[in-house]
Amino acid sequence: MNWKTALEQKDIDKMMQTYSDGFTGQQGEDKAHVREFLTDMKEQGLLDGLVLNFDDTKIAIVKGIATASPVKISGDFGDTEEFTIIWTLKKDKDKVWRIIGSTMQ
Repeated sequence: MNWKTALEQKDIDKMMQTYSDGFTGQQGEDKAHVREFLTDMKEQGLLDGLVLNFDDTKIAIVKGIATASPVKISGDFGDTEEFTIIWTLKKDKDKVWRIIGSTMQ
């Protein structure tokens, strides 16, 4: 299951499977905070109609750390209709690439 498919299904548990337990966001948020944030978005209907665009995304791997950028997300966010995420990923012990960090622009 990938993040895009999980988002389209609005399945928070499946989205969270793509995050490492050691995830740290740009403001120090952890995996539990991401779950809370996504759950709040779902409850407010803000996941409805979101579109992930990977057309321009490039992946670079340096010393076992992957950077995926830009990941564009569009939807109805009030003043902003699109924002960009940079994901940092690393293979977990089970050899699955998971998100260890993210930056929003």
